[in-house]
Amino acid sequence: MPNESHAQALLGGIDGDALRRGGRESPGERLGQTFEFRFHGMIYFAYKVTEESDCRCPQRRIKSREDKRLKRSIILIGMPGCGKSTVGVLLAKALCMQFLDTDLLIQKRERMPLQRIINTRGNEYFSAAEEKAVLSIRQRGQVIATGGSVALLPKAIEHLKTLGTVVYINAPFPVIRRRLWNLKTRGIVLRPDQTLEDLYRERTPHYEMHADITVRTGRMRAEEVAQEIIDKLGVPRCDV
Repeated sequence: MPNESHAQALLGGIDGDALRRGGRESPGERLGQTFEFRFHGMIYFAYKVTEESDCRCPQRRIKSREDKRLKRSIILIGMPGCGKSTVGVLLAKALCMQFLDTDLLIQKRERMPLQRIINTRGNEYFSAAEEKAVLSIRQRGQVIATGGSVALLPKAIEHLKTLGTVVYINAPFPVIRRRLWNLKTRGIVLRPDQTLEDLYRERTPHYEMHADITVRTGRMRAEEVAQEIIDKLGVPRCDV
């Protein structure tokens, strides 16, 4: 039968609060490794929290939740010119995550610039190429800047939502209009009879519908937008 020396060996490294007397239930019976021993006529229960258990380990539990959140991607949606790519790079740096721009992915797959795809093959072909590119994304835990039209592609946006949290960067129309000085060469799916303001009004409800988080940028700088996203996600920066 175990004696006091056995007890001390079993309890090595275990805090005294982990010792329960007189048959009292030990949390370790449910969540950790439980040891029972006797000495001086008393029954003692000792438990040691295992790596798999987060009992009595608030720091480990918090870190586990943070790690789990960071395994999910951060998907940025919004109008062309709202700052998705710029903010995305800042987020990736601040959170030590990889960055993916779906516009660049489309160009790589199609081997030509976005505007040339639209000019030579049409809007429908471009939308199909965008959908295929998005559906090819499998890796989690990265920041993904999407094209402005992805929210209008049901299969594409639903796939992205399975990968992580969708963040809508909502920039006011005057800001978008000022930034899109190169509208005809930017690679934007725009119908011949459609103005930029028409496009803004058409897409806004789709962005709002699919967003888990919305950040209204106003006159915020890209760094401020990135920080607000981090704050709303509740994840720690890795660069501080």
